[in-house]
Amino acid sequence: MSSIARGRQRRGNSLDLVRVPKTAELVAAELRRRIVRGDLTERDNLPPESALMEEFGISRPTMREAFRILETEQLISVSRGSRGGARVRLPEVEVVARYAGLYLQTRKTTVRDISDARLLVEPPAARLLATRRPRRIIAELREYISDIESQIDDAEAYSHNTAEFHLKVIEGSGNETLTLLGHVMHEVWEAHLLNVVGRGYDVETAKLGVRSEKKLVDLVEAGDADGAERHMTSHLKRSARIVFKTISPDTPVEVLV
Repeated sequence: MSSIARGRQRRGNSLDLVRVPKTAELVAAELRRRIVRGDLTERDNLPPESALMEEFGISRPTMREAFRILETEQLISVSRGSRGGARVRLPEVEVVARYAGLYLQTRKTTVRDISDARLLVEPPAARLLATRRPRRIIAELREYISDIESQIDDAEAYSHNTAEFHLKVIEGSGNETLTLLGHVMHEVWEAHLLNVVGRGYDVETAKLGVRSEKKLVDLVEAGDADGAERHMTSHLKRSARIVFKTISPDTPVEVLV
């Protein structure tokens, strides 16, 4: 007897006061575990519906409801027709970050709140980056700086490239947890900057920011972890002071307007 069938048998006992998951939820949970464990990987096709129905001892409507659950979670994509089927999609950090950004906006999270979080995440990330000194990441950071300089008169391009620069620093730390947090903050911070970018953009101030970013990359390339962490801290504080001249730190973030 499958684990799903055993789960159904437990209905009707003394645990009836507790909500028992629907069969489709149990099937979805088992398939989700296989994806998370790596038994099923990106772009793998799931077994045919008929095979899964036989494995779990369930009906076709229940199987399709389980698929809908996993589709909603963006863990699979389902195509219809004679050659259709379900294919695995691994979670994407950008999707998580987008939903987290929307959550923060609905919670009326302030610009100050995000700025404080950046101070907790980005300086340690800069330290880790300087410890690792990955050549590819350092080269990409210098490319971002070059892009920023070439479009310094374009406030929107400056905001986008600067946000990408900071995200790349966090990704270069090699720490997956910091990277996830970095994507969330990037999603919120860039979106908010783009929404207010027309207010008081100053090219000379932007040039100072570029020089500061160049210094950070130099410290990273030299392997000066202490210096990179200190510099990132001062860079973020200076950037926050500039932003807070234009908007109140108590302004709620705007991911969607």
